Amino acid sequence: LSAWEALAQQFVMRPFEFSTANRVVFGCGTVKQAGPALAALLQGEAPAVLVTFDGFEERAASLFASLAAVGARQVRFTVQQEPTTELLQAAVELAHNERVNCCIGYGGGSAMDMAKAVAVLVTNGGDPLDFLEVVGKGKAITKPGLPCIAIPTTAGTGAEVTKNAVIGSTKHHVKACKFRGSIAQLRLPHFHLARE
Repeated sequence: LSAWEALAQQFVMRPFEFSTANRVVFGCGTVKQAGPALAALLQGEAPAVLVTFDGFEERAASLFASLAAVGARQVRFTVQQEPTTELLQAAVELAHNERVNCCIGYGGGSAMDMAKAVAVLVTNGGDPLDFLEVVGKGKAITKPGLPCIAIPTTAGTGAEVTKNAVIGSTKHHVKACKFRGSIAQLRLPHFHLARE
C-alpha cells in the first residue's frame, strides 16, 4: 500500500453501536407526564421512587405534583455536586431501606448520573468501586437496573440519553469514572422528559 492508502485506511469508518433512551418526550410542560410515565413503567406496581435532584424544591414542584397524582411514594435525595462513590453509596443505602422500585434523576448531569448509578447498584449489589472503570474493578453489570427516568433541567451533558454515569472517587482523586456494562440498556433512562 502507498502511504496515502495506509493513511486513508486509518480513517475508514469502523462499526460502532449507538444506544440511547428508549423514549424521548420533549415539549413545554412535559415534566407533568412523569407520574403517568412512572405508573406505565411499573405496570400496576405501587410506585416508590427515589428522586435525585439539586435540592431546590420549588423548581421540582411540577415533578413532585405529577408523582403525587399517581400515588407515588417519594424519597428525595439531594445531589448538589458531582457524585462521589461515598454519596452514591449513601443513596443506594437509602434506596434499599426505602424499598424503591424506580429512580428519577431531575436536574443536571450529576442528578441524572446519580439516578442511573443507583438504579444499577440497587439490583446488582456491591460497592460502587466494583463497577467503576479506571480506578475500580470494572465488573460487568449482570442484572437489569431499576426503571430510570431522566429529566434534564440544563443543557449540555447529555446524561439523559447516555448509558454511562460519571462518578468521582475521592480516594483516588479522580472525578470522571464511568460505570461499565455489557448490556447498554441497563443504565439508560427509560424516558427523557424536558423540563417545563
